[in-house]
Amino acid sequence: MLFERLPHLVNFAQMERNANPSEYDLLIFIPSPTGDERRTVVVWMNEGFEESVAFCGWHDHAFEDGEEEIIDTVEAILADQAVVVSYSDGKFAGWLTLIDLTQDDILLDILTQKYAAEAIHVQTWSGKGDRVVTLDQLELE
Repeated sequence: MLFERLPHLVNFAQMERNANPSEYDLLIFIPSPTGDERRTVVVWMNEGFEESVAFCGWHDHAFEDGEEEIIDTVEAILADQAVVVSYSDGKFAGWLTLIDLTQDDILLDILTQKYAAEAIHVQTWSGKGDRVVTLDQLELE
């Protein structure tokens, strides 16, 4: 399904033998145009059933809507709509989360939640939307 919707990704796919010598895992490594290896989007399927996506230190394998949600997530990351946010300080310092920038006021919501950080770091696949965001900056916009 992923290759049907994003056919160019087949160029980044490879198969790797897993613990069972007769089985292979599908791995897709989509490099960032920045050249930063941490920004490589990795999609993998272990033993044919556990799909996962990783980007900028974040990863998930609990996609409730299955393949469709995984494809949507990969597509959004490649479009810089789904970005990784890291918390610079506070109770959640160092935490990473993937957010959808198309959701209204998502950055404001993060910066005004209980135990909010003073600043959050936004990391995009292309690097073009990278920034540090504070509540003061959002209030000025």
